[in-house]
Parts: sequence; C-alpha cells; structure tokens
Amino acid sequence: MNSNSIPAAIALILLVSVSVTVAAAPPPRAKQSSASRAAAANATPIDIAINKAERLVMLSQRAAKLYAQGALGIMPARTEALLSETIQQFEGELNWLKVNLPSPILANGIREQDAAWSALKAQIMQKPSRDKLDEIARLSENLYAKTKATALGVEALTVNPTDEIVGVSARQGVLIQRMGKFYMFDHAGYKGAEAAFRSTKAEFLENHKKLGEAKEANESIKRELDLILGQANLLLTGLVEKKVGGDMNDALVGKSIEVMLQMQESVTTMFEKL
Repeated sequence: MNSNSIPAAIALILLVSVSVTVAAAPPPRAKQSSASRAAAANATPIDIAINKAERLVMLSQRAAKLYAQGALGIMPARTEALLSETIQQFEGELNWLKVNLPSPILANGIREQDAAWSALKAQIMQKPSRDKLDEIARLSENLYAKTKATALGVEALTVNPTDEIVGVSARQGVLIQRMGKFYMFDHAGYKGAEAAFRSTKAEFLENHKKLGEAKEANESIKRELDLILGQANLLLTGLVEKKVGGDMNDALVGKSIEVMLQMQESVTTMFEKL
C-alpha cells in the first residue's frame, strides 16, 4: 500500500468536513393538502416535522453505531462525546415532536417510540461492551422500527412533492448512519451485519440518484450532492474495502460517516428552504 494513501484519505475527510425489527406502515388514510394543513390552528410546517421525525430515526442508528464503536475501542474519547451528544439530540428532537405533533393520530406511536428509546438509553449510557452488542442490536432495531413508523406517518400527511423530497433527503441521513452501524457491528463479529450493510448501501445509492434527478434539485443542491457522492466513494470503495486507511481504517470510517451526515443534513435544509 502506498504510504501516502493514509494522509490523503485523512485530508479528504477533513477538507470535506469543513465545507460542510421492521414495523408495519401506518394504515392508509387520506392525505392532507398543504392548504388545509396550513389553515389549521397552530399548524406545524410539515417539511420541518418530516425532518425532525427522520432525524429521530437517524439518531436511533447513530446511538447504536457509536456504542459499537466504543466497544471496539475506536477513538474512545471522541466516540463517548458523540454518543452523549446523540442522546441529548434525540431527546431534544423527540420533545419537539411531542409538542409540535402535526396530527393526534401519531400520538400513540410517539409514546411507543419514547418507551423504546428509554430501553435503549438505559443500555448505551453504560460502559460499552462487546458482550452487550446483541442486546444493543435488538433494542436499536426496535427503536428504528418505532421511529420509522412515526416518520412514515408524518410523511403521509402531505401531498406536496417538495415535502416528500425533504423526506427522501432526510432518509439519506438514516441510511448513512445505518451503514456506519452495520460496519461497526460486522467488525465486532455480529452475524448478518455485512449483508445488511450491502443492502443499505444499495438503498443509499438509489436514493442519491433520485435526489439528483428531482425537479426540485437546483444547481446548488446538485453541487452538494456531487460532494456527497465523492465522500461516499471514498467510504464505500476506499475505506470499507480497505484500499486506503491501513491501521486507521476503522477510525476513518467513523469520521467519514459523520462528514457524510453533515453534508446530507445541509442538502435536506436546502430542500426545506425551497
């Protein structure tokens, strides 16, 4: 391996960072139009609610990824700080959604999500251990199912195509963190994680293409999407396949995932502002 490949990989990650259990879907119901929703008292902008709901899905996966990262001893101080930040962010987004829930139909789902989060939080606040990864995997997938059901429920309230593309973009953040989670779990020896990584990767690349081809994607958004794809190529064909990185490979995967998340959240915000 070329010794210059490691600093090159690190430089690219740092450069980009500066610039930037399956649940059943809710039962079908009539969607609200943007006009009728906006006319309601104390209406919540649906694109913001979609983003918040999808962020909860993403954070459920980020928490499990960081726990596994800590159990593997990867960047322990940074990983601990990011996990603490993730816990605070999850509770902040969940509290926002409780107060600004766009439909009372979703209230029971929020309660189930809250209970699933409490169960996972009780475990991830303890010292990370490989022996507990099976339990973390179970709890995080349960929370994933609950948060995803709520996100689908919020997205079902709109027929506005811009709102829907916000959902696709926010979903990409979820997939980025799921790729990170499955990578770390695979390296810890968790059965099935490698196959889950591959299917998640395929979904991410498909959605990325969809975002680039969306009529709402202006030139600024397309430029950001090109940067994300460059970072994804570094992650998926460089670091994950161990073509660069060497002994620092796992740490660089962790950093690359966080860089991609920041970039994707920037794109989601750009779609929200349309």
